[in-house]
Amino acid sequence: MTPAKTPLASGRRWRQRSSSGQLSLEFALLLAAFFSFLLVLLPAMQQALELGTEGIDLKAASLFLDRARNVAERLNAFGEGSSETVEGFALHDWRLSATGKNLLQVELGETENPKTLTAELPVEITLAERKVNGKFTLRLTRISQGLDASVDESVSASAGASVEVKDE
Repeated sequence: MTPAKTPLASGRRWRQRSSSGQLSLEFALLLAAFFSFLLVLLPAMQQALELGTEGIDLKAASLFLDRARNVAERLNAFGEGSSETVEGFALHDWRLSATGKNLLQVELGETENPKTLTAELPVEITLAERKVNGKFTLRLTRISQGLDASVDESVSASAGASVEVKDE
């Protein structure tokens, strides 16, 4: 015997189908609202991320210049030919240069308002202007007139630990 189809049973099935369709529609509307909200916030989040990475890069440049100043002070006490490397990591483009007789300068960014940081070294430094991005090392070598600096962007993992000292 098969159960008889009653109008009550078929009405229940119809309500279940329409309520699941309504849930799907409500879920789609919630998803659309969520993604619209994200789309509106995306430019603000991108700007906040750019400002954050710029701040991190500025702090990294400041620490790099402090380390370079400390190395220059140490090398000033050593003999001619002594050298030491300073490691750096630039998130954005940095322009390294020696300005004046004893100033090491880092200029950050390609924007209309680049940030410039300068470190005063105890000795004269010579460095050809160089643009860097990513991991790099600055090799400072003691020469008779002060320091000679060169930049290497093909850095291995242990490059920051090399020191060569020659006593007078």
